[in-house]
Amino acid sequence: MNLIKIHSTLRNKFLFCALLHLSLLACDSTKKSSKASNSLNGTSQNLEGNNFSVLNYKSKEGKISYHLLIDKGQAILKLDKNQCRGRYTLNKNEIVFTAPLMCTKICCDGKEGMALVGDLQGSFSIKKQGTTFILSHSTGKKIELQKVPLR
Repeated sequence: MNLIKIHSTLRNKFLFCALLHLSLLACDSTKKSSKASNSLNGTSQNLEGNNFSVLNYKSKEGKISYHLLIDKGQAILKLDKNQCRGRYTLNKNEIVFTAPLMCTKICCDGKEGMALVGDLQGSFSIKKQGTTFILSHSTGKKIELQKVPLR
């Protein structure tokens, strides 16, 4: 009978310590992520919360019609017919698309749109030239963005 009480007490103490440890870890990670978001003082802070026209990829009609919304860790790309979503992180002068964009399959998008979906992967340095932002990938691919009002 005493062994059962001892076992139960030890189990309860272990569970309490485990929960306390997990709570402290969660609190520590929250502090780190808030510090990281507050430290965006480079070019990347100008991307957050904005909608952009993609200048160097043209739609099937030859117009600039692809739009990229960058907001709160989520990227939304509007193509000819479909819409794509993905996740990103921002550092001082860098944006990293953390996974391939996932797109709806309503109809057929042009070759340029599908190329853009494929190109928006990995890490890009960010350079601002006037009102244009240039995302440069280590492979040499460049994506030119112009800020436009949110629709």
